Amino acid sequence: MIDDDIATLKNLGPKTSEWMRIVGLRTVSDLRHIGSVEAYVRLKQAGFRPTLVALWALEMDRICLTLGAGP
Repeated sequence: MIDDDIATLKNLGPKTSEWMRIVGLRTVSDLRHIGSVEAYVRLKQAGFRPTLVALWALEMDRICLTLGAGP
């Protein structure tokens, strides 16, 4: 589960998942390690235009992972 591809997260769409891979966040573990806010900041710094909905989705997936309800 923790080494699953980032695309397996329930709340991320294909575009956001691709952006995540481009900025070096390829696995669920990567997201857990840096957190949703840092992931969002990295997307913004890379020139992508994630919405606040994307930040919400990242946080919801992070919470689900913490509670053991992940992919």
